[in-house]
Amino acid sequence: MANYELIYFMIEGYEIPVKRYYERRKNVRISVGKDSVLLRIPTFMNNEQRHSYHVWAKDWLVSQLKKSKGSLEHLIPTNYISGNRIKCMENLFTLEIEEKDRSTSSAKIKDAIIFLSLDQTLNGVHKSEAIKTLLSRVLGKKYKHEVEKRLELINKHYFSHKVKNLRLKYNRSNWGSCSNSGNINLSTRLLLAPQWVRDYVIVHELAHMNEMNHSKKYWSIVEKIYPEYKKAEKWLKAYGSKCDFIPILEEPLQGIKKD
Repeated sequence: MANYELIYFMIEGYEIPVKRYYERRKNVRISVGKDSVLLRIPTFMNNEQRHSYHVWAKDWLVSQLKKSKGSLEHLIPTNYISGNRIKCMENLFTLEIEEKDRSTSSAKIKDAIIFLSLDQTLNGVHKSEAIKTLLSRVLGKKYKHEVEKRLELINKHYFSHKVKNLRLKYNRSNWGSCSNSGNINLSTRLLLAPQWVRDYVIVHELAHMNEMNHSKKYWSIVEKIYPEYKKAEKWLKAYGSKCDFIPILEEPLQGIKKD
């Protein structure tokens, strides 16, 4: 059972999640966690003292945003509304969002519309993260067969490995991975990247089935099959953060082409 209260601070127009702990400690501590700000307050403080530290915590968060938005960027929620559009595999989808009194959330695709049914108690970054996860799941399911076919084609033409299984996962720590047993994992975020970049990551993982490292021998295999691999690596570093199931305001990544 959680030993904290989940609250939200409105900071510079952003709804920032805060996990508030009351602990047997001598002083107040605030830090930025993976999914929320952590505010730890001594149990001996009275309500007036606690309120003063809430004000102090908000001021601290404002100062952090002014110094570097990047330090809190992962806690700033993406705003989703019905009518938003998502571009995936060069196709446009329109979101239809409803919030209900339910403990779970779900998504389904019909034609070019993605219907999202959300738990109405979700707020802030937890709501936007839930939506990103649902979009990853439903679009991953829709396009898995297409990615499998591309993997099979590249593998057959260049490698001839025995690939046991392909999994599409909402992974933000890497673009892909493979195992000695022949399983390949690709991030669903690659569905939002150009085909030539997606092809590079497939080659990258298949090459690991020859060399489970990043040695000179490994990179020589990659370069032989994909001579412009450095261009793909550069694209991922420059634009990979934009590949995260967020609504488009205009045609994204214009002018990015493979020469």
